[in-house]
Amino acid sequence: MRGASAALALLLLAGATSPTLAADRTVLLENFGGTWCIYCPGADGAISRLLDEQPRLRFIPIRWHIGDIYQIPMGYQRDAWYNVTGYPTSWFDAANSFVGGSTDPYNQAVYNAYRNLINYRLGFTTPVTIDLNCRDLGNSNFELTATIGLESGNPNMSAEVWFAILEDHYPERAPYWYYRYTARDTLPTANVTLSASEAPVVVTRNFTANPTWDQSETIIVVWVELANAGIGLVQQAAEIPLLGGGIPGDLDGDGDVDLSDFTVFQLCFGGSSNPPAPTCPPGTDADLDDDGDVDLADFIIFQQNFTGSL
Repeated sequence: MRGASAALALLLLAGATSPTLAADRTVLLENFGGTWCIYCPGADGAISRLLDEQPRLRFIPIRWHIGDIYQIPMGYQRDAWYNVTGYPTSWFDAANSFVGGSTDPYNQAVYNAYRNLINYRLGFTTPVTIDLNCRDLGNSNFELTATIGLESGNPNMSAEVWFAILEDHYPERAPYWYYRYTARDTLPTANVTLSASEAPVVVTRNFTANPTWDQSETIIVVWVELANAGIGLVQQAAEIPLLGGGIPGDLDGDGDVDLSDFTVFQLCFGGSSNPPAPTCPPGTDADLDDDGDVDLADFIIFQQNFTGSL
């Protein structure tokens, strides 16, 4: 590790611009249903079980309520784009769908179908990376920053960046433990052009949290689609909690990314396709791109967020 540490230190000081490695995909699962839906518990239960599994599959669900008091305009819009005709219906990366469910939230056939479709989509590589940061500005005001990158060697991409604000375990009405990741609001979509030869695109959104949201259960989801008049194939997705998102790379939680964080990062550096080094302090998440390893791709994110001591 001494050699690796020295190399990382030189890269940090020199301002390294090494291209990132291939990105791992996070699947976006959009589920359409409602509290009136007889067979939705099978889909909702499958999603909840998959969310609670450890290790969790790399997927993010959005529960778009249709035809009940929890509906929001974007849910109807995407429901129409997908031409949903039966409920529950779930779309995976806007590429594959599954229609149908069960009255039983523990239905194994629905669970297996969802798990298989998530794993199928995980088999597709993606050139897009997403890095998120959420700052609490006080008085329920927040600033979300999404940094969207394109891996080296890929052609330019016209894309749309979408934002949804979700509340987990909502509505919480016993015994409906399986109401997960309900869409509560959305933020304006951004049209961007991604280039591997240029700096990542940074999109910022400021918003005020609705007082009815449980902020401890609120999650922001960002996903990137190919530019399209309606639904475009989803390239990547990412999520961040409304509270406690922090700055990627602030490994000691003191509000900045400085040399003390770099010391911790070195202890976790294991290289591409390897688990974090055994010297990584317990509970430390130095896998900044959430692809299962701590490598140069993570180091570049660390470098981009390096502030020095504040």
